[in-house]
Amino acid sequence: TASAAYIATHYNAPLMRRHPETLDWDPTYGTAAGVVIGDQGRTLRFTLKPGLQWSDGKPLTVHDYRYTYARMSDPSTGYPYRDLFRSFEAVTTPDDETLELTLREPFCPALDYAVLNPIPQHVFGDAPLDAHPASTKPTVGSGAWILSSWTRDQEAVFVANDRFYLGRPPTDRLVFRLARDADAAFALLRTGEIDHSVLQASDWDEAARTPGIRAVGYYPPTAAWTYIGFNLRRPLLSDIRIRRALAHAIDRTRMVTTIRQGHARLIDSIVASASWASTSDVTRSPYDLAKARQLLDEAGWRTPEGQQEGTRTRDGVPLVLRLHYNSGNREREQIATMTRDFARAVGIQIDCVAEEWAPFLNRVNGTHDVDLYILGWSSPVEPHGTSPIWMTGGGQNASGYTNTQVDALFSQATAVNGCRQDERQRLYAELQRKITADVPCIFLWENESLSAYADRLNVNPLTRLGYDYRPWEWRPRPAP
Repeated sequence: TASAAYIATHYNAPLMRRHPETLDWDPTYGTAAGVVIGDQGRTLRFTLKPGLQWSDGKPLTVHDYRYTYARMSDPSTGYPYRDLFRSFEAVTTPDDETLELTLREPFCPALDYAVLNPIPQHVFGDAPLDAHPASTKPTVGSGAWILSSWTRDQEAVFVANDRFYLGRPPTDRLVFRLARDADAAFALLRTGEIDHSVLQASDWDEAARTPGIRAVGYYPPTAAWTYIGFNLRRPLLSDIRIRRALAHAIDRTRMVTTIRQGHARLIDSIVASASWASTSDVTRSPYDLAKARQLLDEAGWRTPEGQQEGTRTRDGVPLVLRLHYNSGNREREQIATMTRDFARAVGIQIDCVAEEWAPFLNRVNGTHDVDLYILGWSSPVEPHGTSPIWMTGGGQNASGYTNTQVDALFSQATAVNGCRQDERQRLYAELQRKITADVPCIFLWENESLSAYADRLNVNPLTRLGYDYRPWEWRPRPAP
């Protein structure tokens, strides 16, 4: 999950990290001293910094990174992004300081997938990763903090790693507390029981005027976007007229005003508006009830005879869809109820179903026993990172979407000669046009990133990547 990924950044040591302003891969705060790209982009040769150690004192070596690639590429591991490693032909260690990745062909996003966080080989060995106790309670790490204790559904406590390769962090103890919902988290922040939390849009105004709290909002190039997904395996939803009709029936602008209080931008594509790959030249489905009704008429779905309103039917079958979302998420509950009301205006009956996160996710990604669902996605800096959602058979392709032209464009955009960004942008623009024309989902908006922290906390300066890109530098402000 996104929360797990955020926590993972605190106790892992990638080869390189992105520069918070240029967004280029930078070895300054990684374990690699540098990387040499050779053979016309077919090899990546990393040299590790000297003296690296795991938190238990064992050496952290290139062999741990090679082991990590092997485990993540192994089908039995079940890593959902394994397809992203298809271009890697071999991972070798010519010596104890050098890690070399050989590609089958030039692959422009290679660095993005070459900077995995390492897994300690001496801990896991040949055991299945998901069955090993260290998968859920890792006691050995390479980052700034090491897990000390974990109480399910309550908190995870980390302590400073004396062997962190960038020096022991100034904060001795880091506690992640699990609140029952966003309201409870904000209450903990207001009372001073926690120092940092994400914010709901509905809490922004209060956070901004609360003494002792600093509220921060910005649109990152990795903005999270929210969407309503279609299960395209359903015969009803395989008809693009139904999908387009529902998209035209939803007043997204009113949703942004009501649900996000304006702290969001409408989005019509698969990448953040701040991304270099973004384009505005895509098919849109603006709010248009007349168009929605026309499309439903064309598809043979009619309102009850002699009535202007009511659930449409075709061959005696009512037009009814189920919309699933995870319970406890107030924003998604609002999306569901507003979508239901908008759809009713054009004769579509939507039944909203809330369920706990695990069964909801299994329904969407596992059994596919769903018509519509509400989810979100964070746009990576490298747009190819969205390919598991949209490519045929992709590991995150919950909707069952398939378009061979989209598949081909994703592949072409990674193999551009010299990785020229202008040519890659052209291909990604065409790819976005094809996806939006297919209406595989209803793009709602990209969220303004909203969070708040206690004034007593000294954080990183705000950049394009926010203010938590080097969290090991955070510390309490000196007393006045």
